[in-house]
Amino acid sequence: MRERALRFTLVLALLASVSIGLTASSVPFKAAITAAPVPLQWSAFELLAAGYSRLFGVVDIRTEQFFAWLRDDRPVLLIDVREPQEQSVSVMPGAIAVGVDTDIAALPAVRAFRAQHAGNQRARIVVYCAAGYRSGRSIARANKAHPAEEEQVPFINLRGGIISYANAGGRLLTPAGQPTQKVHGYNESWSQYLKKPAEPPLPPAVPGA
Repeated sequence: MRERALRFTLVLALLASVSIGLTASSVPFKAAITAAPVPLQWSAFELLAAGYSRLFGVVDIRTEQFFAWLRDDRPVLLIDVREPQEQSVSVMPGAIAVGVDTDIAALPAVRAFRAQHAGNQRARIVVYCAAGYRSGRSIARANKAHPAEEEQVPFINLRGGIISYANAGGRLLTPAGQPTQKVHGYNESWSQYLKKPAEPPLPPAVPGA
């Protein structure tokens, strides 16, 4: 009930907003993708997912934009901040899997990427979870803890997370690198939005994904 109330509040807040700030641009790996348009029935989920970025005050990117970056071969570092049980089912190609409470700005891979692409306006660090709540929270925490580094190569929240990515035809791999169609939906509420086979959900630990 509490989770539903929060989601409803986020949707209302988003619809009442005049605009949604969206910036970004960049990726060093290429996934075999089939970028299909997001069907109309998923628009409610996307609106809800966009609310998470607004909740934490972070910049996000839609799946279609992310696919365009992949095709454009832009420099992007991809970080997965889901639970190990979720990551054990499938990940996005090239993603660095870390824990949900990791200080992502302090990761050696992030520091090396920022140093390598310092001054590159096209470079971005994309962070994802199931739907965007935990990744948005991780970005907000990292930006607060390391404000000076935020301007170097910014973190971008993947709106709708791996759910939107999978629904739009994004390629998925097992941790061993084998192609798979399975996705962990995090909890029952989010699993219902998946069009691919979902694994048993985790008990919800936060009021979002």
